[in-house]
Amino acid sequence: MVAALAWMARAETDDEGWVNVPETAPSYVLRSKQYSTLKHWGLIERRTPNENERTKHSGLWRVTRLGDDFIAGRTTVQQLAAVYDDRCLGLSGESVSFRECLPEDFDYGEQMARTSGALA
Repeated sequence: MVAALAWMARAETDDEGWVNVPETAPSYVLRSKQYSTLKHWGLIERRTPNENERTKHSGLWRVTRLGDDFIAGRTTVQQLAAVYDDRCLGLSGESVSFRECLPEDFDYGEQMARTSGALA
């Protein structure tokens, strides 16, 4: 999920910061179908479709200020989210940083170099 968050933070967006995930995300983001879970921590948000759109969800997502702070290492989040029926019932566990959530074999710098920019 954090790899998807990192991609989303560097993806090309519209003027308001929205990225069309289904149309632009790399296969590793789409394959897992877990990126939307990040909303339960408040790290991303989904754009609500306007009244002229016929779909329940727009497919447009953006990283929140908390998500940006998490990626940059300025904040931590609790490790676990209890979710039922797509509702977060609460967060628990240790507070973890973005980098602590990455797998040991994940090369963060290499991943960011493949996207539109790199984080320091």
